[in-house]
Amino acid sequence: MSGQVQMCWRDLCRCLTNKDFKDMMGELQKMLLKLQSEVSTNAFDNVRGKMGIKNLADLETLKNLPKTKIMHHKFDKY
Repeated sequence: MSGQVQMCWRDLCRCLTNKDFKDMMGELQKMLLKLQSEVSTNAFDNVRGKMGIKNLADLETLKNLPKTKIMHHKFDKY
């Protein structure tokens, strides 16, 4: 994944609510499972690898992690 794409992905995830993030991850899982059933193993492994996903089960783990609100441009005052 290029640096620009990674940055966009990270920024997108920060902007989503917990429900929207879980919905997005669920849709991504469905799309990847469908792709896995339709293309060769080597082709799927190539796509999965380029996305930076080592194991599809990791998406379920990521989806179920608690997501806290990120406060941008806020700094602690000392």
